[in-house]
Amino acid sequence: MMIAVARPIIDACRGLAKVAAVGLWNEIGDALGLSVDNEHGVPHRRDVVHVLDRAVRSPSAQWRARCVMRIVDHEVLGPVFVKQKGGCCLAYLSQLPDGSNEQRYCSTRSVLDWDECARCQLSGLG
Repeated sequence: MMIAVARPIIDACRGLAKVAAVGLWNEIGDALGLSVDNEHGVPHRRDVVHVLDRAVRSPSAQWRARCVMRIVDHEVLGPVFVKQKGGCCLAYLSQLPDGSNEQRYCSTRSVLDWDECARCQLSGLG
């Protein structure tokens, strides 16, 4: 059902982004697979991660890249979600609000190795 709803949106938006339809589909897969991140009412449990992982790996999925989300024990907060996108939204290439050309750093970028993503995300917590 989600694919049928998203397909016309992808078709309409293909020319608006610097990425092709494949990249847009990858963003949808990432949004689904990482959907509980920042949702304070969702418990940080492995079964939650497993359900989302199965969803993004569905045979009917239109995205090629697969995000990863894991539970990591934070020394202060306890279990937390740590994630890595499969695709790339290219937001790190956009200008900062002050107009400077300094590049943003994305801690979930697919080109980083998993340990770097986890280190960056965990260092910004509590």
